[in-house]
Amino acid sequence: MKLTRLAFVLLFMMPVASRAAGVPRQPVEATLTLPNASVLPGVPFDMTVTMKNVSRSPVSVGISAGLIVTLADGTKITPKERHILDPQISAHPDTWIQLSAGESRQWSIDWHHFTPSMFHYPEFSGPGTYDVTLDLAANKLEAPEDYVGAIVTSVARLTRAVTPGEDEALWKKMVAATDGKWADDSLANSKEGRHILREILQIHPASGYYPYALLLVWWGHTFGVRNAVH
Repeated sequence: MKLTRLAFVLLFMMPVASRAAGVPRQPVEATLTLPNASVLPGVPFDMTVTMKNVSRSPVSVGISAGLIVTLADGTKITPKERHILDPQISAHPDTWIQLSAGESRQWSIDWHHFTPSMFHYPEFSGPGTYDVTLDLAANKLEAPEDYVGAIVTSVARLTRAVTPGEDEALWKKMVAATDGKWADDSLANSKEGRHILREILQIHPASGYYPYALLLVWWGHTFGVRNAVH
């Protein structure tokens, strides 16, 4: 009877001991979501980051984001460019932000703030499935004492698929125009891409690429990107 009772106590304590010996819980949970889980090949994508302080004390977290894209074969693409999460606060130009205990904040990352830097990579522009994460960090020389260190967000799955017909024909033209090296920023940042951009606007209004082309032109006119349509 005593042995049975001892075994029961040990069995009950095992999960507790395992949790105690495990990796400490991060004070901040960072969740990455994609407003559109599926996009056309060769089109940049928006991202949303939600960070929550799950600790009982105020902490500072980095808001300088680096993109990490994992290909189907496990290869990781890590553009060297980084971006300060939006909305940026003009009165707080630092690379970190403080979250009070239990506080949650959300940032929306628009693709046009990344173009042309982070989307100048043909490796994750074509059809396929990709795992996307963000590395969030701060300048260590500026970070306060309660800085939690670098954090990697949760994984968001991105699917790129092209529908048969007009979109498929355009995608093939994009790939052929760049010898298979079409990147998400090529419509605005290559001679061949700007030619295809004009073609989409003039004779492919029913294409899935048309709304993106229209937005790209609007953005170019608004923010002075001269080569977007010329």
